[in-house]
Amino acid sequence: MLIFFAAGNGDFFTGIGVENQTGLALSTLPTVIGVGATSDRDTLAGFSNFGKDINFVAPGAADILTVDNEDGTNPGPGMNLGGFLSDPDFGFLIGDQFGFAISQVDLEGKYNKFFSGTSAACPIAAGIAGLILSVNPAFTATEVRLIMEHTCDKIDVENADYNGITNRSLRYGYGRVNAHQAVLAAQDSLVWPDIPSDVGVISETLSWMASDKTSDFLVVSAQRDFDFIPEDGVCYDASQPGCETANIMALPTDVSVLLVGCAAGTDCAEGTTQSVAFVRPAFGRLFFGIYARNAIGQYSFGVPIDSEAGTTGGETGGEPIRPPAVSISATPLRGVSPLTVSFNGNAVGALEIDGNRTEWNFDVVEDDPTLADATTPAATHLYIVAPGDSKVFTARLRMFDVVGNEGSASVQIRVTGPAQDSAAGESASVAVSIDVDAPGSIDPSIEPLCKTNVCGKSPFSVIYSVKTSGSNVAQRTQSIVWDLGDGITSSSQSVSHTYVNESDIPFVLPVTATIAFITSSGATVPRSKTRLITVLPGAAVVDPENPNLPGTEVFGNGGAATPCGVITIMPLLGCFGGLFWLRRRGV
Repeated sequence: MLIFFAAGNGDFFTGIGVENQTGLALSTLPTVIGVGATSDRDTLAGFSNFGKDINFVAPGAADILTVDNEDGTNPGPGMNLGGFLSDPDFGFLIGDQFGFAISQVDLEGKYNKFFSGTSAACPIAAGIAGLILSVNPAFTATEVRLIMEHTCDKIDVENADYNGITNRSLRYGYGRVNAHQAVLAAQDSLVWPDIPSDVGVISETLSWMASDKTSDFLVVSAQRDFDFIPEDGVCYDASQPGCETANIMALPTDVSVLLVGCAAGTDCAEGTTQSVAFVRPAFGRLFFGIYARNAIGQYSFGVPIDSEAGTTGGETGGEPIRPPAVSISATPLRGVSPLTVSFNGNAVGALEIDGNRTEWNFDVVEDDPTLADATTPAATHLYIVAPGDSKVFTARLRMFDVVGNEGSASVQIRVTGPAQDSAAGESASVAVSIDVDAPGSIDPSIEPLCKTNVCGKSPFSVIYSVKTSGSNVAQRTQSIVWDLGDGITSSSQSVSHTYVNESDIPFVLPVTATIAFITSSGATVPRSKTRLITVLPGAAVVDPENPNLPGTEVFGNGGAATPCGVITIMPLLGCFGGLFWLRRRGV
């Protein structure tokens, strides 16, 4: 399925375009086609977000004509209300509070003259995908994406900084969409191969995985960072299938062919692992460019990588080989001294994990964090705290892949010393329990952790309260401290809190209530209770004025359309005051 999503209309407060970070916006997901917006001067709109995960851009300046909801209550008034531009979010005519209203082109309210923002650019790109599928409904989502990417126009070349191997720009992705060229390519059934994936360097071997529509590969190398984008239908080595010596084009100076074809003993079918050996230079390093080629001589975009640490070249040339993702389980997370804690560590990564390099530090020494207290994934440690004292220890785990990329994770262990008071035994019967009021419920089949933990989807609002049992407990309670598991603490008897998880993995958080009781001799005795809460991935809290209330961003990343793009592009007064001046100047 083809999924398009708007890159977003700038920072919430300034409205100026910002770089979207991988995984923190829906437009950056690998299964989503992210779309930025261009101005009517064919440059990046000032409000448009951008980033290395955005695929391309499309027109998103003001005065884009589109259909609109007709006036009425079902399904609701549109942007064109009674012939004047309105904002259905706020329930007023745009400009009314300043003594003017902006006239629309259509008095019946069926069309909106002022659609704009990445909210406008995104459906334009989706419409081009519809045109491609109208030519050939059998195209896959990947084939449609590749056609759109390879037929983009490289706009604003002087400022875009298109990478010399990936052909991408941080600001524009693969460029501005071109509906005409995309449909022509679809009519001719021109489908380019996708870029090689899982590219890495281990020792003196360059490896990658073949993608769809690949017939053979062209791998080139040099002892310098270089630019090279092969031309479709052109050969660069006599051994490339279908090539004649007389028609071979020269490579850039000092760039040579390392591999033509497929890895020894394999074909180039999708999902096959490809590799080629190289010899490291005595000084410096080698730079590589990897390109897939299909049966009719079309080349994929390139993947740059170098021989050191598996890092890809160029700011927009791709991502480095990610370090291992390390996880820790520890039981128990808190308790009374002496406390024995069982640890277990794990790591996954793009490359194989080095089983001989595991480093635990059970109580981090800041001046030498590399000291290892244990060197196996499973380990135990005894924590001791003096009577009447309390301390939080940080246990840290470092793990490595086979080329030395390091990943780390840490977990906090809270240890309370034994009571100093000799009469502490009289409160030994005091028990603490945590009551949880969580609205709604999550089907346990969604996430196994939900079978035992309190569980909800971000943003997940919970109300905590405590119950104590024991003789004269209420009269002897001195204080209560909540640790809500995400860095927030409270000292209230009842606590309401909203958890946010914008990642792609569930968070399992320990929530602890620690109550201090006073014994008959006047000594303070702490009692604690911990419950685990699971926060499943989901949306963020969207109301910065009231962060403890969950919400949903109705318009998605693109935002609602206004004469100035999204409503937060600039302060309202400056936006509307300068609107007609901007239009007269054609900005």
